[in-house]
Amino acid sequence: MAVTHRALGASATEPIHSLAAAFQLIHTASLVHDDVIDHAEQRRGRPSMPRAFGLPAAIVTGDFLFVRAFELAAEYPPSIILRCGESCADLVEGEVLQDTSRFDLTTGREHYFRVIERKTAAIVAAALASVAEIAGARDDVVNACQAYGRSVGVAFQIRDDLLDVFGDPDLLGKPLYSDFREGNPTLVSLEAYRHLDAADRTEFERLFSLRRKQPGDLLRLRTLAESTGAPALVAGEASQWAERAVRALDPLGPSPYRALLERIARGVAERRF
Repeated sequence: MAVTHRALGASATEPIHSLAAAFQLIHTASLVHDDVIDHAEQRRGRPSMPRAFGLPAAIVTGDFLFVRAFELAAEYPPSIILRCGESCADLVEGEVLQDTSRFDLTTGREHYFRVIERKTAAIVAAALASVAEIAGARDDVVNACQAYGRSVGVAFQIRDDLLDVFGDPDLLGKPLYSDFREGNPTLVSLEAYRHLDAADRTEFERLFSLRRKQPGDLLRLRTLAESTGAPALVAGEASQWAERAVRALDPLGPSPYRALLERIARGVAERRF
């Protein structure tokens, strides 16, 4: 948020400190609740909050963080408070949409993108549009910052889903195959399912639909996905969204901060952790 603020010509970041904290709290609250929903054991190399403190504590902590976020946002104009609220509603809608597609590979790409645009991209888009509004930017620049944030958020989530299967668990700070275990059809699974031959597709679908998967099941799903070239396809899709984010910055004037935003977008699509 600070980089975007500077890219818009602001000389100091103090006006957005509380807002940045508010969006960070919303993000953190969503991670706490995600770990509850996904039965996650680890987060960033440490026991997840549900694992460390129990489900009730994790649930109320997430609720507390949401409340604190809106206390911080309350000092800003109503349009920004509304944007915060809409991003939270999008988070919930994305979670519900994801739940409707668990263990079902037939929901397809369109459904997947609806999920990640709400669960991940909406909050980034809302945060950066709010920064642009605070900076007094023109409407087209506000829209450009929003589009940049949405595209970066989508690229981030696509890459995150790829790393969940083909990443390094030591770098990620959590075990692999969370989406396989929980039956979340990510772009990795959907591309693999689409490109497998009939026999392997049947096996992939059978293993993916298992509510309780053994380690061998998870490794077989990975092997089948890898055999289709899905990792390269998904990595390419993340890069395309990163370039879409870069193009969205066209209404912003050239500056070192705009160049940094471009580097951030491309870095998101290539990250290893």
